[in-house]
Amino acid sequence: MRTDEKIIDRMTRLFLKEVFEKLTLEEQKELNDWIQADPGNKEWREEMKTLKFVEEDYRNYKRIPEAEQAWGRLEKDMNRRSKWRRKVWTYSSVAVLVLLLCSVFILQWEIKEDNEIMEPVCVHELALISLVVDNHRDSILLGINRNVEIDLAGVRNENNTLIYDTTALTVEETEYHTLIVGRGGEYQLTLSDGTIVWLNSESSLRYPVHFNGDRREVELKGEGFFQVSRNEAMPFYVKSEGFDVEVLGTSFNIMNYVDEQYAWVTLASGKLKVNRGECHTIIYPNQQVEIGENDFKIHEVDSRYYTSWIESKFMFDDESLDMIVRKLARWYNLDYEFRDSTLMSTRFSGQLLKYDDITKAFELLELTTDVHFTINQETIQIMRKKK
Repeated sequence: MRTDEKIIDRMTRLFLKEVFEKLTLEEQKELNDWIQADPGNKEWREEMKTLKFVEEDYRNYKRIPEAEQAWGRLEKDMNRRSKWRRKVWTYSSVAVLVLLLCSVFILQWEIKEDNEIMEPVCVHELALISLVVDNHRDSILLGINRNVEIDLAGVRNENNTLIYDTTALTVEETEYHTLIVGRGGEYQLTLSDGTIVWLNSESSLRYPVHFNGDRREVELKGEGFFQVSRNEAMPFYVKSEGFDVEVLGTSFNIMNYVDEQYAWVTLASGKLKVNRGECHTIIYPNQQVEIGENDFKIHEVDSRYYTSWIESKFMFDDESLDMIVRKLARWYNLDYEFRDSTLMSTRFSGQLLKYDDITKAFELLELTTDVHFTINQETIQIMRKKK
């Protein structure tokens, strides 16, 4: 590997660790020094922070025959997602951005050997799913319907599930892994204690390979459904941005996306304690805690509507079109635009199958609402029906 490729690879992995985990002081200094060395590097880092996706591995870059071709697709995608126009960058800065994000296009296109572009394939099967390992080891690209051989003791993946069978291992120092699920994907995880976690689109979970001490603790970004293995001597904690939950043995859903005004903790079975600063509450099945900047409320709900996504369907109970469209956009890896903002408050009740083509979801929504949907350059456009 050439020196410039090694630098690109190193900065990419430091950026990922900064986003999903935590850098050491030495690593933070290394990344900061590289960013300060070139204005283009600094602009790259700030722009990356605003995106709703993080691509994990530059190695797929070799599948794109021409760097200029890759850059053209990249620029189109960046303009679509963030309305950003690039300034004049140095060649090295352009290369870094291309190498980090070109897998966006690889996930959306198959390229023939003669460089002809084929039709897009199923977005869900091509969703980026990766395992990031501590201690500077390479991350591992997983993916839907791919049983990748993992060179880690006690860890394997099969049937779209990452499984940890590490209870028999002697672990002197706690090692953490992070499972990252990109837009359009979902994945299942069995932790070393037997706890099962379903991770939804655009989510990540950081967890120890083996639980030690008197508590089990994981960190969630996005949405996850947990079926916790009961162990009264070692309670289970889920930390999410702004709050945490404590359980002994139960099943529940946490939804906490950065583009949502609220976070929601919904209990399906058992008993759950939710903590946020000085606020604490215990909830029971079919109760939900709504957490906002200045809110901490308990609601009586039907938990099926908040956990149905693990059964390959979306269920909505008088839900706003604004929230429904955000869910669809994450799942189908699309952006969205309301041509008429008054439609955002339109309510809908019903059920959609997750793996159906998105046009079927549009057809059902249009049957019972005064709304029309189109897709224009990978953006869902929502407008009022013409009379």
